[in-house]
Amino acid sequence: MRVAAGVTGHLLAVSDPVAGARHDVGALVGTGWAQVLQSADWIGDSGYTGLAPTPPRKKRPGQERSERDREWNIAAALIRASPRTSRPPRLSG
Repeated sequence: MRVAAGVTGHLLAVSDPVAGARHDVGALVGTGWAQVLQSADWIGDSGYTGLAPTPPRKKRPGQERSERDREWNIAAALIRASPRTSRPPRLSG
C-alpha cells in the first residue's frame, strides 16, 4: 500500500495493497502510480531510483555536507514525515 500526500501533508491518494514482497519501485509500479509520477515533481529516497524522484542530498566522502544541502534535507524530511506522523522528525543541529 502506498500513500501520497501534498507538501502540506494533506492526503492525495491511497493505493490498494500490492501482493507479495516488493521493493519500493516494484510496489509503485504495481499500484499504477509510476506512470503518473513520471510527469510530476516528487520527493523519494534511493529506493525509487529509476523513477526520477528528488532524493535527499548525500554527503560527499571526505567533505562536510553544505549548509544548502543540509537545509534541503531538513525540508524534504519534514515534507515526507507529515503524512506518516503527527509530529515532525527529530533533527539534530
